[in-house]
Amino acid sequence: MTADFTRILGESYRQEVSRLDRILPTLMPDEYRLTPDMERSISNGTYQFPDAGESHTDKRVLTRKQDYFSAKVHVRRTPLYFHRHEFVEMLYMYRGRCRQFIGNLGTCVTLHEGDVFLLNQNVTHALLQEDESAVLIKIIIPTGTLSQNFLRKLGGQQAGFWTGIGEYYHYLHYTGCTADEKLFVERMMAEYYSQNPCKEIAEASWLQLMLIALSRREGDERWYKLGHSSVDMGRITEYVYEHSETVTLEELARVFSFSPSYLSRVIKEGCGMNFLDLLRECRLEKATALLTATNYPIGEIAELVGYSSAASVYQGMREKFGMSPTEYRDNYGQINREHTTNE
Repeated sequence: MTADFTRILGESYRQEVSRLDRILPTLMPDEYRLTPDMERSISNGTYQFPDAGESHTDKRVLTRKQDYFSAKVHVRRTPLYFHRHEFVEMLYMYRGRCRQFIGNLGTCVTLHEGDVFLLNQNVTHALLQEDESAVLIKIIIPTGTLSQNFLRKLGGQQAGFWTGIGEYYHYLHYTGCTADEKLFVERMMAEYYSQNPCKEIAEASWLQLMLIALSRREGDERWYKLGHSSVDMGRITEYVYEHSETVTLEELARVFSFSPSYLSRVIKEGCGMNFLDLLRECRLEKATALLTATNYPIGEIAELVGYSSAASVYQGMREKFGMSPTEYRDNYGQINREHTTNE
């Protein structure tokens, strides 16, 4: 390790300690996606930071956000906790070792000195670095940092990891490193903490060289796919229902930090229908609720649920229920009124 890079590591450590030691009302909105309930509990001082004993399906699992590239030393300032990322994270074990838990405490990957670990978006995980003398470098790579054209050309497992083309991988683990790969990581970190002109271009260039070097390895990489059961289909269908007026597959993929092609496969396997069919079902469900609970004209209902014309509502109701919207309203609206009266 050169004296210059030792200085960079020291500066990174000091800045990260300062960033992470902020009070929760300042730290949390900057670092995580917060729900209204979380915002209220943070503001009134009752928020409890989640711990690793909480299941990955628990709603308190945090989602880290960051829309800019960074290359920093890892500093442990919170208890071991499960969280997700809206970005891709590259871990480089510069010295020592650490443990990465995927989904739960029963699935553990140990990173040794020189290992590289690529973690895809939206994978629930927890990172444990017990040795204070260990040095772990975290490189955060938001969507859009690298062009899709470059990522497709990487081929193999890397193309599947980054773009979802072919097989989609949730994480890649490369054991050991070459002198070039170590240099690329050091240069990314040096550029990040520099004030050099065109530093963003330089950061992306070193990152590209790193990924090219990894893609040329043979035999010492490991790739993993998590089961689709790790994806919360309830959250996905709820989002489609709530945003049926405007939601697209691309928007949905961006919100849940998946590639569109992978999310399309998840929806197909989880719901037994493609995205457009799911969207149609959500719109019809909302339309039927409005038909029985309001006197809105069919055209207005169509607009409220996301259709461009009343004809789409008529066609969907005929195909799904064998009756027109008016007939559905007459039949089920009366049932609703009688049920409300009885209550």
